Amino acid sequence: MRGVALTGTPGTGKSAVSRILKKRGYSVTEVMELVRKTGTSCTYSAREDCFIVDTAELTARCAPLWSERGEVMIVEGHLAHYASCSSAIVLRCHPSRLFARLEKRGWEKEKIMDNVRSEVLDVILIEAMERIKSIQEIDTSDMTPADTAGAVERAIRGKKNAPVKSRWRGEIEKWF
Repeated sequence: MRGVALTGTPGTGKSAVSRILKKRGYSVTEVMELVRKTGTSCTYSAREDCFIVDTAELTARCAPLWSERGEVMIVEGHLAHYASCSSAIVLRCHPSRLFARLEKRGWEKEKIMDNVRSEVLDVILIEAMERIKSIQEIDTSDMTPADTAGAVERAIRGKKNAPVKSRWRGEIEKWF
């Protein structure tokens, strides 16, 4: 089975796209499900209101799961690029749109700002590039989840999507 990471900053559309891809017949698992299945160390941080995963351990424990051939298993989550997948699709979103999406979820402003700043600084993209050779970015800023799912399908089939144009050039001053 070939692992494909569907990753990105929270709010870029990973979960919505994954639900659509499941309906279209793709095998999809959440990265936290892999954490549980592989017995990867994970603790809950009440202060940060999230789980802290041992990403090095996740990488090591997931490596035996994948081959370069066979059916595709999409691993969805903002840590999916640590799951030893052979390729990654990084969903991106313009910082202003991302702020609005996370605000709509009712997140605290500090948590929203941490995630928007991560997007501005390409944190997920850089982490993925350090681990995976085959990466495509998809800008979800103006796309519906269905359109994004189509772009993800094209990427899985090896077709190139339009590159993210600016990587948010000029945005750093607005968010820091």
